[in-house]
Amino acid sequence: MPSVTATCPNGPCRFAQSGGGGIDNWGALTLINTTVSDNVAGGGVTAQANGGGILGEAGSRLTLVNSTVKGNRVSVSAPNGRFAQGGGIYDFSGRALDVRGSTVSGNRAEAALAMPASVDVSAACAGICVGEGTVATIRGSVISSNVVSGSNTLGNGVFCGGGVSTGEGGSFVLDASTVSNNQVRASARSTSSTPGAFLACSGAIDVFASKIRISNSRIVGNAARASTTSGAVLVVAGAVSTVSGNALITNTVFSRNSGIAVSAKGSAIAYGGGIANGGVLELRQSKLTDNTARARARKAVAHGGGIFDGQIPDLDQPGQVKILRSAIARNTPDQCYEC
Repeated sequence: MPSVTATCPNGPCRFAQSGGGGIDNWGALTLINTTVSDNVAGGGVTAQANGGGILGEAGSRLTLVNSTVKGNRVSVSAPNGRFAQGGGIYDFSGRALDVRGSTVSGNRAEAALAMPASVDVSAACAGICVGEGTVATIRGSVISSNVVSGSNTLGNGVFCGGGVSTGEGGSFVLDASTVSNNQVRASARSTSSTPGAFLACSGAIDVFASKIRISNSRIVGNAARASTTSGAVLVVAGAVSTVSGNALITNTVFSRNSGIAVSAKGSAIAYGGGIANGGVLELRQSKLTDNTARARARKAVAHGGGIFDGQIPDLDQPGQVKILRSAIARNTPDQCYEC
């Protein structure tokens, strides 16, 4: 059907939605010792795909206990594709998501697009998407090897949150968990010269929740990478990005995460190999080691191999970070011109 709000070069963009490849939940759903695997939402004429494994609709509740969500995907492609979100789980409830002792792994959010720069497009949260206003808690769980894969042959795009992504409001708790080897991979033939129009961010976790607590966890081996043949490319946070005004990270290890930006004929910016903070963050008793922010372009900028704390493009406020009893070692900002 014709889109109500999105305009393509030939008129209203065509719209069709696919959601809940495995489960579409409108109530109170609890999974115990259960596997949700190898389901797909999308394909064909789909413009927007949500929740390859599980889709939690507005007002629902989702609880996972000792369960596995693996190998699910959302997928959109030309000519209609614009949005792919929540390869494993897309929780749009605005209420509560509770994950305990569970594994979310090997899920994908794929977008192979051909939309001009005037049309908004994105792929996000290959593992878990958390909607606005939701109280999300993940304890004793593994989020691993999930991949956001995005490309656009005609324009820009935003590709973020390889493992987990949250909307604004609500809260996010990650405790006693491992978030590892998740990736964001993005490419474009030609992009705008404006930094942030073509963006890859948060190989592990992309959090916009109002209150954030990350503790006793390992966030290792995650990556966000974007490349373009011409124009500007921005990569923010190989592992975790936050703009929350109330974020606390305690007793957590960030290691071997990377943010890599490459432009063959333009500018490349990489902020924060481990963490990118555009809000208010306190870091306690934690370790950031061997993380990398890398930029390769004729105009290359790389800041914060371990932590980037400052104003992130398209956001109004600068970051504020307080670091207590933590170790920050062997991290590398790496920029190269004419590489």
